[in-house]
Amino acid sequence: MKFPILSVIVFTPLLGSVLVLLFKPHQERLMKQVGLLATIIPLILSIIVLIQFRPGACLQFVEKFAWSKTI
Repeated sequence: MKFPILSVIVFTPLLGSVLVLLFKPHQERLMKQVGLLATIIPLILSIIVLIQFRPGACLQFVEKFAWSKTI
């Protein structure tokens, strides 16, 4: 199974924002650090996707997940 790079790009900022909401108001520096980390990770992964992108190729960076076994 390949690394789910698209899911990580999408959900890392969401996770970071939820974490920031859990901090107390006086922890401003920690909030900023978590926010910065939650934006740098998708940026780096997006650059990796851009570098690995091959024009003219078929579907790329596809993630398959079975939502329901009956379908």
